[in-house]
Order: sequence, then structure tokens, then C-alpha cells
Amino acid sequence: MAGGLSFLGEHGFWDYTSHTSGGMEGYGEKDYDLLLEDMTAAGMNSMVVMVKWLTTGYRSRLRYLDQHAHNPVIASDNALLRRFLERAGEAGIRTWLGAVTTMYPLESLTDEPSAVQRDMAGTPLPFPVGVWDTDVEAVTARSLEVLAEIAELFPLAGGLLVELEHGDKAMPHR
Repeated sequence: MAGGLSFLGEHGFWDYTSHTSGGMEGYGEKDYDLLLEDMTAAGMNSMVVMVKWLTTGYRSRLRYLDQHAHNPVIASDNALLRRFLERAGEAGIRTWLGAVTTMYPLESLTDEPSAVQRDMAGTPLPFPVGVWDTDVEAVTARSLEVLAEIAELFPLAGGLLVELEHGDKAMPHR
């Protein structure tokens, strides 16, 4: 690995395409190309793109996921992200697509959330986000739906990353 950390099997970035998360949520083609050039120059070989966090950063058919029309990936009907995955593969960069499967718009589940998030580091979210326990049946079902959809829509991704945000909290029923 020229310029990289040769003792690591994978070395790179983790960034987000979802609304209000910063980073890649505003990227266009040139931004993605520059990112890949910089990663290659630094000897990086791995990239995690979080396409579902507090909000969603890919075009989804799942009605309970938010869809912000001004998000470039959503506006492109996912073409922008597919292009990035293709180019990353050509550059020898392994890609992972990540999803937080415990957080959804508050109004989208009838189960009581363990927490509600209204802002991210002082920046208001576009809607309240519920954080649900992994024991909630609907969360398990949604996790499987979201991950299956991501795998189906983006077959060029090298892997999936599942994040259980706030999953480390002791819940009263345990």
C-alpha cells in the first residue's frame, strides 16, 4: 500500500449520504471522483457509506423511510451512488454500505421508542427520530427489509454494515 497503513487489512473512510449528517450528503459526481483520487493517493482501500442513519440517503421503496428530494443520491434515483461504487471497485477500494436499523421517523412505528432524537449536535432534524430497542418485533422486520433492499439495489457493494445505534443501553425489560 503506497502511503497507507500496510499492517491494516482495510484502511479508509466512513461517511454519510443521509440528510443532516454532513459529509457526503451533498456530494456530486466530481466530489465522489475527488474522494476516490484522494483515497487512492493515500493508499486507502476501504470505504463505508452510511446510506441509512437518523435519516435516509438512498432512494427507497420502503414507505417508512424518509426521502429528501434535494439529496443528490435520492434525486439521481441512486445512480450517483451506483457510479461511486463502480468507480471505487475500479480503483481497488472495497465498499461497505451501512444502515442503522434501530432509528426511524418517530411517527412510523406504533411501539414506544426507548428515546427520541430531535437534533444532532444542536442541528434540528427534519422530524423527530425514534430509537427503538432491538427486541421490538417491528425493528427486526424492518432491519431485514432495509438490508435486503440495500443489497438488492447496490449489488456492487462489497459488504453490508449493520449499526444498532444506542443498542448498548440497558432496557428496563431486560
